[in-house]
Amino acid sequence: MSDPICYENPNEFLPNPPASASGEPVDVERLQDALAAKTDDCLRLAAAFDNYKKLNRRDTERQTAAEKESFVQELASRDQSKWTLAALIKW
Repeated sequence: MSDPICYENPNEFLPNPPASASGEPVDVERLQDALAAKTDDCLRLAAAFDNYKKLNRRDTERQTAAEKESFVQELASRDQSKWTLAALIKW
């Protein structure tokens, strides 16, 4: 059994190098750079959206906690100790 043949540049054996639809040679390095830039943009956008979701969740939790505290204080201010105690026990 023989070893498979490997070529450093397989395109050197093609009769015509790869070309774009317009017939011009493809600049692979330029395309790779453009792909890397778009990938970076997508990763940054995903990170920004993740940060937005975390911030939104944190704000919602803070608002909910503040509303609960306000509700408990309102009950306490009305001198309804049994309702205040029941509300505190549930939370």
